[in-house]
This record gives sequence, structure tokens and C-alpha cells, in this order.
Amino acid sequence: MFKDILTSEEHNLVKELKMKVIDVDNKNERESIHGEINAIFEQAKTRFLSSINN
Repeated sequence: MFKDILTSEEHNLVKELKMKVIDVDNKNERESIHGEINAIFEQAKTRFLSSINN
């Protein structure tokens, strides 16, 4: 749903992080990468909601 509001830079970063998480065996490191991905989506969501409220 929120993929549509990502900038191309954010989209590429999420894509890169998703590929990186596949190669990670350590559970804590995987969770950290998922946290980074979620933070990117939250930032995009906040930016989108701010833009429609203005």
C-alpha cells in the first residue's frame, strides 16, 4: 500500500535491504534490517499524510 508513496531513492533502498536480509543468518541483524525498512515506510507515510493535510 505505502510502496506507492516512496521516493525512487527510498524504493531502491528498501529493495536493497530486502535483498540483504535474505543473506543474513543472525536473527538480531535480520530484525534490525526489518526495522530500517519499517522506518523508511513510516517516514514516507508521515510525509504523505502531511502532504494531504496541507
